[in-house]
Amino acid sequence: MLLDILADPEGTLDVDLRGQSGGSGGSGLPGMTGQPGVRGDNAADGLFDCRGGGQNGGPGGSGTPGGDGGAGGVGGNGGTLAILGAKANIWARAIYFRAKGGQSGPGGPGGLGGSGGLGGDGGSGSVHCGGGHAGPSGQPGPSGNSGRNGDHVGSDGTILLESEK
Repeated sequence: MLLDILADPEGTLDVDLRGQSGGSGGSGLPGMTGQPGVRGDNAADGLFDCRGGGQNGGPGGSGTPGGDGGAGGVGGNGGTLAILGAKANIWARAIYFRAKGGQSGPGGPGGLGGSGGLGGDGGSGSVHCGGGHAGPSGQPGPSGNSGRNGDHVGSDGTILLESEK
């Protein structure tokens, strides 16, 4: 911001050139669902009896991990106020100046882990044999890690005075 001063100050001038805070990191992507379990073998009959019942289905696969959250943004720098003119030093005392650098942004949350896959179907029964049961579902995947916070806060702004001679 540039002020070219021609007159004496009357009161104070409030100048706010604070840097903006960095943005939040994005959320991690969710994990993928685990593979379904394999189907159990079917039952086998003999001529007059059961040779083997249907087998249980296999367990579902585990879900994949969620993605890591994105990094937070860097804080913005505070602005610079340049005061020009013969009365620059007088005006510098009449200005309330704020130009703190912005805070770094927080990291994003990790993505949720994927759901476990469904258990496989049980094998079919037969005339003399019972069928198998469905397999258990797989475990959910772990959640991703939170993203890191922004690298640094913004630099504080400054006032530049230049008196004409």
